[in-house]
Amino acid sequence: MIRRADLLVTGTGAFAARLILDLALMAERSVRVAVGSRGDGATQAEWLCRTANARATMVGKPAQFMPVVLEWENPQALADIVGSIQPACVIHSASVQSPWGILEYPDSPWSRFIERAGGFGFTAPLQVLLARRIGLAAAAIGGHLVNACYPDFVNPVLAASGCAPVCGAGNVAILAAYMADTLDNRQPRQVRVLAHHRHLAALFKPAAERRGLPPRVWVDGRELSDVDTQCASIFLPRRETMRALAGTSAVPLVLALLGHRDLLGHAPGPLGRSGGYPVAVRDGMLSLDLPAGMTPNEAAEWLKPFSEHDVARLTAMGRITWTEAAREALRLECPHLADGFDVADLEAACSDLLALRERLCC
Repeated sequence: MIRRADLLVTGTGAFAARLILDLALMAERSVRVAVGSRGDGATQAEWLCRTANARATMVGKPAQFMPVVLEWENPQALADIVGSIQPACVIHSASVQSPWGILEYPDSPWSRFIERAGGFGFTAPLQVLLARRIGLAAAAIGGHLVNACYPDFVNPVLAASGCAPVCGAGNVAILAAYMADTLDNRQPRQVRVLAHHRHLAALFKPAAERRGLPPRVWVDGRELSDVDTQCASIFLPRRETMRALAGTSAVPLVLALLGHRDLLGHAPGPLGRSGGYPVAVRDGMLSLDLPAGMTPNEAAEWLKPFSEHDVARLTAMGRITWTEAAREALRLECPHLADGFDVADLEAACSDLLALRERLCC
């Protein structure tokens, strides 16, 4: 029998593990957490739950964790499981294509194909696949959805599919935390950041190699004019840093969405938008928290050019299209997808992309 939980976490990778283990130490009010995995990930889910329960016990926190198997390949069965759990919030981090697998096996035929197509952004539609399935299940019970898989692209696609997530996790929240530390100003709302995921990716390069416009940063309502200079000291030499911080950033966010606290912070992809924004969560409801004088449309217009450089793009007509490099790569291997596809055809398109991966790697 599946028991009810306040929060459902999908996935057991590095992001989910950090979220779960940190939540065990940070919960101040009673919270029940279901950790969902595929059948072949049940052992990892069980280990995470046992470890998180032990951590909560050690520090006297009222958090409880339980594993649950999710039927990803059967949307109705998945919806039934989510309906049985009745979570107020779902935080989604499961994917059919992990970025870390590509980084760990860069010489595989699939990884080389992705590189020719323009990089990891080519897999963006594959990040949507499970997110949309869990999003529709969450929407059916009125639960919040937080999508941690490529939120700058996936969240607008989910919104076009009728299951807009409340926001994503990581990305701009990580960048804002580094900026607040650099500026020695950790007070909530004192530092506001407007940024695209490209701005975080730039921090893996030394300052002298970074190109393009920096993020926009405000301190106590005043916009900084020397953001490049302020960012120069921020350097992330290891991608494990991003995974760990992304999971940690989600803890105060989900606790706020559960109504346990209020939050003044940052999140990517809020309310189905592309890009990272300052946000506020009060009484379990999220809203944008932009600097005085900036409208949501102005923020979106400033962020728009960054998304236009992504490998996969969502058009205003609800169609997913590619850069020329991706189109050329697809013309050789999967020509019927080279000109893009409608969001309504996502399942079929992802099935073809997964078949291409299997063919290249067999």
